[in-house]
Amino acid sequence: MQNHMTEESENLALSGLARRVEALERDLVLLNDAREIANLQGRYIYYLQAHQYIKIVDMFARSEPVSIEMDNLGKFIGRDKVADVFLKVL
Repeated sequence: MQNHMTEESENLALSGLARRVEALERDLVLLNDAREIANLQGRYIYYLQAHQYIKIVDMFARSEPVSIEMDNLGKFIGRDKVADVFLKVL
């Protein structure tokens, strides 16, 4: 009986550890995503301040839909329109 209880306790402990590992893996994915977003924002700000607009355009997705909205200029839809904003307007 003692052996059975030990095996059951071990299974419960392993199950709990597996759930904890899964939770930590999810947390790690979220932290990596947040870091990548922060890096992307940092590059965008750097390129904007350095007037390297072509590099900003290169940061946008190659596939549609792509858009940008600027308070004083409006909304621009499509990669060509987004490129125009950075390369011809700014």
